[in-house]
Amino acid sequence: MNKTIFKYELEATIHLQSIVMPKGAKILHFGNQRDQLTIWAEVDESEIVLETRLFQVLDTVVSQLLEERKLSYIGTALFHKSGVFVWHLYEALD
Repeated sequence: MNKTIFKYELEATIHLQSIVMPKGAKILHFGNQRDQLTIWAEVDESEIVLETRLFQVLDTVVSQLLEERKLSYIGTALFHKSGVFVWHLYEALD
């Protein structure tokens, strides 16, 4: 088993976003890297099966979306560009 940390970029949108990653990837962190929403995941590079996972980025104001689908909280990222923006990342479970 050859584990590596991969980086995946997300858009700052409240629409569901899909990311294809090796099956069983473990999300380690969600954060802001150079004004880019980013997920870091530990993956097994020898895993040849890929899976599509769905993520949703929400700001504090649109929290009502939490009641509309099954979501699992991953983390929060802060931006300090022309004010403070707070983004929360969830993975869609259904």
